[in-house]
Amino acid sequence: MTDVSSNGNGNGDIGELPTGDRARQVWAETGGNIKGPEMARRLGVPGRTGSYWVSKLRNESGNPKPKKPARPATRSATPKAAGSATVEPSSDPRSATRKPPPATPPATETATEPATEPATLDLADRLLIWAVAAVVAVVSYSHIVDLAVAAGHGWRSYLAPVALDGLTIAAIRAQRLGRHRLTAGVGIVVGVIGSVGANVLAVRPELVDMADVSAVLAAFPPVALAVVVHLVRR
Repeated sequence: MTDVSSNGNGNGDIGELPTGDRARQVWAETGGNIKGPEMARRLGVPGRTGSYWVSKLRNESGNPKPKKPARPATRSATPKAAGSATVEPSSDPRSATRKPPPATPPATETATEPATEPATLDLADRLLIWAVAAVVAVVSYSHIVDLAVAAGHGWRSYLAPVALDGLTIAAIRAQRLGRHRLTAGVGIVVGVIGSVGANVLAVRPELVDMADVSAVLAAFPPVALAVVVHLVRR
């Protein structure tokens, strides 16, 4: 490092110091409150060099960049919006005694109970239901076959229960699935009436003429076919 010559006051001449030492001396004299152009003027160097030494010394000293003083607030904290009207107190004496409108009560929501799902049948209940259904189906099937044989339908007598009880089962299934509810309801009514009538006449054939029974049994299959086809169509 170049030696610093002393003047009469004992202070070193800044012009004889290297650039870095001179920049540090100016930095110390100004307390770090100096900008690049001022530093360049004092060091007699270009402006970019002065800015370089200011930035370098600021990083070395850890001094942040000096902040600009905040301007005093000349406007109110809550400025009035453009076009907003100023509400002035009313001079009408009647307004002081005027009652405010009644408050609207909050709307109350009607509590709706959640839909309850049907209870699931256990294995014992299912076996019992199917056992009863099987017994009833066998009894009904045998009665309808006996009536059809007595009416002279031959081998077709063993298919007659399908037209009667089968129509009822198909209609109940379709109504459960939500398909053609009106037609399904008609099928259930016709099937139940036909099956009940056939079971009664199987044990009391003297109540009606067997020729009429034979005609009804012959007409029932096409009626059941029409209902079932309507239930399965889209």
